[in-house]
Amino acid sequence: MSADFEYGMKVSLGGEFGVVVKSELDKPNFFGRICWDTEKEFDFEDWHGLFGSFINKGGK
Repeated sequence: MSADFEYGMKVSLGGEFGVVVKSELDKPNFFGRICWDTEKEFDFEDWHGLFGSFINKGGK
């Protein structure tokens, strides 16, 4: 398993699934914006620098 978010990484948390996307504000090799696959048209969350917290909450 990776030690940080990577662009294009598939993730899940709390029964929801998403993918790590690149934001215009991202620095090189520093990702963390997740687009969740929900019924909402735009469902993004910012997890930059919070990979450990994401895993601790049960994220995969």
